[in-house]
Amino acid sequence: MNVHDVAKELGQDLPDAFRAILAEAVKLGWPERYAGDLAIDLGAIRNRGPEAFGWCVRETGTHIFHRLNVAAMATVDATFSGDKRWFFWTGAKLIKCKSAQSCAKRLRAAAR
Repeated sequence: MNVHDVAKELGQDLPDAFRAILAEAVKLGWPERYAGDLAIDLGAIRNRGPEAFGWCVRETGTHIFHRLNVAAMATVDATFSGDKRWFFWTGAKLIKCKSAQSCAKRLRAAAR
């Protein structure tokens, strides 16, 4: 299953935050493998509501980070080699971050 298949399968009744990350995933064509990670991201967004979060997309998967697991961003960044894109959901819009560190900084500030 690729990212385009996941987008079709999940349908139209989606939170704005998920629509935003899905649009980036489709634009990048990532993840090429483990596209099912997007369904996990959707579950996390639905469970947490519209609060701020960090999100990483790679060729081989995605990772979502809420304020309680912001420290895990550095671990993911160090553990998974290759290209990654980092984003921050403000609660209203998705912002591209330059690095895991800049994304973590935004998430920590939003949690205050």
